Amino acid sequence: MTRHLLSIALLCATAACVQAEPDGPLPDAFATYGYDNGSLPPPYREEFRAEFSRSGMVLLTACRGYDDSGCVSMTAPMKDGGMLRIEQSARASGLAERPARKNPQPPIGGGLAWGKVVLDGGQTCDAIALPAEGDVARVEALLAALDAEIPDAARAQVNATADRKSEGN
Repeated sequence: MTRHLLSIALLCATAACVQAEPDGPLPDAFATYGYDNGSLPPPYREEFRAEFSRSGMVLLTACRGYDDSGCVSMTAPMKDGGMLRIEQSARASGLAERPARKNPQPPIGGGLAWGKVVLDGGQTCDAIALPAEGDVARVEALLAALDAEIPDAARAQVNATADRKSEGN
C-alpha cells in the first residue's frame, strides 16, 4: 500500500513539474532580453532569456551547454509597472528612430547581451549585441532596463534548476 501511495505521489509531482514547463513562446510577447556567457566548452556555457508579455507574465529560460536538453523554463508574473517602464526606456533609447549600428571591429570572445522591444505602434527597438561605439550607451540603457524588470526570485529559481539539471541532480 505504501509503495502505491509513493508511486502516486511521485506521479503527481512529475505532472506538476511538466505543467510548470511552458509549451513555447508567450503569444503576446512584446520584449525579449538575453545573455550568453561566451564559454566555448559546453559544460561551462550558460545562456539566459526572458520574454515579457502584455498579459503581465515573463517566460524565463536558462540553458547550460549548447543542446536544448540543457534548458529549463518557467513563467512568473512581471513586476508591477514593468511593462510601462520597459516601454518608456525603449522610447527614451531612440533605437526605433535610429537603430544601433553593429561594431565594425567586434571583440573576439566574451559574453553577449541583447534585447528587443516592440512598441504598441509596431516600432521595434533592437538592443543589439556588440553595437558600434556611438550606440553603446543607448543599447546598454535599454538592456539595463530589461534586466531590471526580471523578477529576482524567479531568475534565481530558473538558474538554480538549470544548474541542478546540468549536474545530473
